[in-house]
Amino acid sequence: MIDEIIPGTISYVFCNRIQGEGSWSDKLLNWCEEHKLPIVVISSSQYEPALRKQNLEIWRRNFHAKVREKLKGFREQFRVLAGYMLILDPETCGDIPSLNLHPAKPGGPKGTWQQVIWQLMESDADETGVMIHLATPQLDEGPAITYCTFSIRGKDFDPLWNGLKEKLKSSTLSQIIKIEGEDNALFKEIRKHGLMREFPLIVHTIKEVASGNVQIVNGKVRSSDGRLLTRGYCLTEVIDQWLKQTQRYPV
Repeated sequence: MIDEIIPGTISYVFCNRIQGEGSWSDKLLNWCEEHKLPIVVISSSQYEPALRKQNLEIWRRNFHAKVREKLKGFREQFRVLAGYMLILDPETCGDIPSLNLHPAKPGGPKGTWQQVIWQLMESDADETGVMIHLATPQLDEGPAITYCTFSIRGKDFDPLWNGLKEKLKSSTLSQIIKIEGEDNALFKEIRKHGLMREFPLIVHTIKEVASGNVQIVNGKVRSSDGRLLTRGYCLTEVIDQWLKQTQRYPV
């Protein structure tokens, strides 16, 4: 098995939902309590809702200023934005490096994971991936830190692409999206293969950064010997090996 021990500790877990605001956030908070991890919680939905409607940029700065104040005193080398759906303000981005997951390879489609997959289908893409990038105030614009890629062709995908092509003879992709949505077979297969790589990529990225193999210096991503990694650090082989050894690789 691959050594997944990360040289470091979790200083805290921040959540922008309080108990009762979401089933998944409730599970996270309960898990943190069970494992005695420090928890910091500020409800973004309850924080100055009138200002949020009036001026989102000012609200974003005010909210994250409050978050930064709450996080003072915690030692941290970097932050991992796991399921954090808010855009960070410039001050928070420049405070501590924040690592964010994006369901596409470097240079790939932007947007939500749903939007990414529809764009892949629209462009008749052969390959996609998952990456961890440095969070910036501009959504999905930060430099890639790590990534992995995978083919969306072959025995698992070709029949589904052919099925889509048949449907496109009588309908547009927009019509297919409206009728089938996320139940489209090709959509679901792409999502399945991407999702199974997201969690191991997060773990291995934390390991590489914590161990110094990947370094984030002044907003740039570099290797341990100082080389600038313009596309990020490729972990495709590592992730594929992990999936095979854990028997999670599609066969």
